[in-house]
Amino acid sequence: MILPITKKYIITKNVLIGFRKEHPLRIVVENISHKRDAVKNITSNELKSDFGFLPLVTNKYSERNAECWFTIDKTKPKEIYSYDLWCLRYRWAGRGKSEPRYEWLSFNKERYHRDYHSPYEIYFYYSMQEDRIFSDPIIFNDKNFPIIKNTINLILKQFGECVVDDCDNNYVGRVEIVKWKFLPSGSWSKDREVIENNFKKGKKSEIQNFIHDLEILYSFSPDKVAVGEGGFNGYVAFCYINKKLCVLESQHPLNATYVFNIDFWQELSKRTKTDIIESKSALKRIYHKKTWEKEISEILK
Repeated sequence: MILPITKKYIITKNVLIGFRKEHPLRIVVENISHKRDAVKNITSNELKSDFGFLPLVTNKYSERNAECWFTIDKTKPKEIYSYDLWCLRYRWAGRGKSEPRYEWLSFNKERYHRDYHSPYEIYFYYSMQEDRIFSDPIIFNDKNFPIIKNTINLILKQFGECVVDDCDNNYVGRVEIVKWKFLPSGSWSKDREVIENNFKKGKKSEIQNFIHDLEILYSFSPDKVAVGEGGFNGYVAFCYINKKLCVLESQHPLNATYVFNIDFWQELSKRTKTDIIESKSALKRIYHKKTWEKEISEILK
């Protein structure tokens, strides 16, 4: 069965009436070569050969697909939460002057209770021969409908149309997913320019904290630096060969810093972040707070 959808978004599973329960579905976009502007919003890859990718984070649907997300529960009383930020402040220097100074600041705020959820991590694949992209197969049932709905809405948001297919026509199988792009050896100033061009989106404070963390990691003289793509889009990998470690740092403040054995990091990074967390494959996960720099220094010194 093939169902074209041209809505802005879907809400209920009534739109999928006729599809078999407990049978896989795929979300497909046809004639991709004629939609290159829209393609740029979901992947940084060029349409030159087959490839697989996790859509770039550009809206709430793609964010739920790629990053840890939360729902707010207003039925529970408000709660106090704390967080740390590396902030620029100005200190009085006398004679009508002030001097800039960066320092860690702690904040306490009140908010409604939040329930956190793992990303859906549905990948898409481009078939050059068939001129289409298509998603991982998703089993159609009540439990998976939120994933199906989010995946359809992710595509509708970018393309305004998609096709839901019941997988009976056997699309090509998985192709290799490009995960990392190594930067040419150079100075931090050159690498920083490349990294900042890759991570322009986001709140100013988040980017500021991200660059600060990268400078700390760079100060330990990594042998190789790579920018993440696919499921690790938004990550930078620092390889320290003599220390036999690889550190993955994320732009997203809710994501921890991952520390891997350097012999296994590329293989492990092919797995989903949810799988890595649940299988405890990382040597260490360091959360972004005041003690982050101290913990990193103890590992890399």
